[in-house]
Amino acid sequence: MSTPVLTIAPDYGWSDSMQPRVRAMRFGDGYQQLIPDGLNTLLAEVSVPFTNRTDAQRDQLLALFTSLGGAKPFLFTLPGKVQKAYICTRWTESRAGHNANNVQATFQEWGGPV
Repeated sequence: MSTPVLTIAPDYGWSDSMQPRVRAMRFGDGYQQLIPDGLNTLLAEVSVPFTNRTDAQRDQLLALFTSLGGAKPFLFTLPGKVQKAYICTRWTESRAGHNANNVQATFQEWGGPV
């Protein structure tokens, strides 16, 4: 099975954050040594808004996120960035009006095979 591609462009206003995963070994007198914790220790978490989307676009987004269940990756390109693999770890939906929906999603960069 091929990796799904999310083609619906997000709105501007997305943000990403990075938190390196490290292990700390603490010694006496306040000395510590930090080492990377495994492979792919610097993966981004991205908060992505999809605002004022049609019912069809909302359904497409929610169907993809639900079918992958936060455990399988998909390919996605943020505006101005290169395509990467992500998992969707959290999403919320709100209705702004008739055929106007907002979906806020959190993507975690995927470090495994695609």
